[in-house]
Amino acid sequence: MALALLNPYKTQQEIADEFNVSLSTIERFKKDITFKIPNIGKMKVEELQKQDLDFLEEYKNIIDNEIYLYNIWNLSKGDKANDYYGQFPIRFMKNLLYYRTKPFDLIYDPFAGGATTIDACRFMFRKCITTDLNPIPHRAEEVWKHDILV
Repeated sequence: MALALLNPYKTQQEIADEFNVSLSTIERFKKDITFKIPNIGKMKVEELQKQDLDFLEEYKNIIDNEIYLYNIWNLSKGDKANDYYGQFPIRFMKNLLYYRTKPFDLIYDPFAGGATTIDACRFMFRKCITTDLNPIPHRAEEVWKHDILV
């Protein structure tokens, strides 16, 4: 259900209908996750599993290993998985999302190119809509072709 809440094109009511639960259940679930995520760095994996939030284990790993606690960000090399021209390192995008947005916020990237924003948003429990003038072919279904000047 958590991943369904990241779909920017569905309402909470549509998600509730899809999972055959009430709208209030969806709202409680979303509120519960939104409350726990900021404190997840302090939680142990066993605690997440006990609360049936084991899907947040990967998020906890990001917080523990990839979030910078200082104001200078430096990487010795870019992401191997992203060879798009003008790439933006996913680690930097995760940090921006962590410090400037909240879980389930809607992010719009008009210059999505290599789809780094999509990948980071999925990890960080943010919704996203992305466009680019020339999206890379294998991500064309996720990055809409659009000229922002038109």
